[in-house]
Amino acid sequence: MATCKVTAGIDITCDDKRRLGGLNSRFWIGDPTEIDSFTFDGDGYVSEINFSTYGGTFTMESPDNSCSAGYEVVVAEGGNKFFNHTAAIKLFATTPADDAVIEEMLVANSFLIVETQNQEFLIYGANNGLKTTEGSQNSGAEDASDVTDTLTMAGGEKLKPYRFFDTDFATTLAKLETYEL
Repeated sequence: MATCKVTAGIDITCDDKRRLGGLNSRFWIGDPTEIDSFTFDGDGYVSEINFSTYGGTFTMESPDNSCSAGYEVVVAEGGNKFFNHTAAIKLFATTPADDAVIEEMLVANSFLIVETQNQEFLIYGANNGLKTTEGSQNSGAEDASDVTDTLTMAGGEKLKPYRFFDTDFATTLAKLETYEL
C-alpha cells in the first residue's frame, strides 16, 4: 500500500490576514477538450494555457458580488478522495442571444477562470470540466427582486483549482485577454 504524507508546511503572513472574499464580476468560460496542455512555472502556477486550433474562452460579466467558486472534498465509500469544484454564477440574460448562451451552458462541459478580489485567477474544472447542475430565473414579486439567471456548475477533479499567474497581475490579465474568442 502506498504511503501518503505531508511534505511541506504552510506559513501565514500579514498580507494573508488582509485577504478579501468574493469574486470580481468578470470570468472566462471555455471547453476543457480545447485545452492541449498547461505550462507550469517553477512554483506550480499555470503560466500558459495551450489551446487547440480555434480554442479559447468567452468572457462573461455578472453583477457585482453575485458569484462564488470553490471546492469540496469528496470521500467516496471505496476510499478514493477528490475535489468537487463548484461555481455559482449570475448573469443578466436580456436578449434571445443571451438566452441561447444560457441554453448552451445547460448542456456544455466547461471550465471557468475566475478573478478573485485579491487579483488572483483560479481555473475551475480545468481537466474534467464543470456541468450545470442547477439553474433558475424568476421575475420576483417586487422592484428589488433578483431577476438574474442563476446557474450552479460542478465537476470532480483530482486537484484543487489551478492558480493562473504570469509575472504580475497586468501581464496575467493581458494574457487571459489574448485567449478570448
